[in-house]
Amino acid sequence: MFIQNGTIIDGTKKEQYKGNIRIQNGVIQEIGDITPSPKEEIINAKGKYVVPGFIDLVSYSDIYLTLFSSPGQESSIRQGVTT
Repeated sequence: MFIQNGTIIDGTKKEQYKGNIRIQNGVIQEIGDITPSPKEEIINAKGKYVVPGFIDLVSYSDIYLTLFSSPGQESSIRQGVTT
C-alpha cells in the first residue's frame, strides 16, 4: 500500500511535513519523497493528515458497557483510536 500527498505528523514533535508512505505487510517501510511501484495500491491523502493511532484515555466504553454491546469498538477505530 502506498499513501501519497499526505501531511505527515509522525508523533516525534517534528514539524508536520508533506510526504509519501509505503506500507508492506502492515508495517511502514519508507516515509518521505518516494514514488509508488506500478503494482502498489495507492491512497491519495491530499488535504488530509497522516498520523499514528491515538490513545483515548477517556472513551468511557467500560462505563457505558459498549465494550460488550460493540466489542469491535468500530466507532473508536474509525476515529483513529488504537487503544
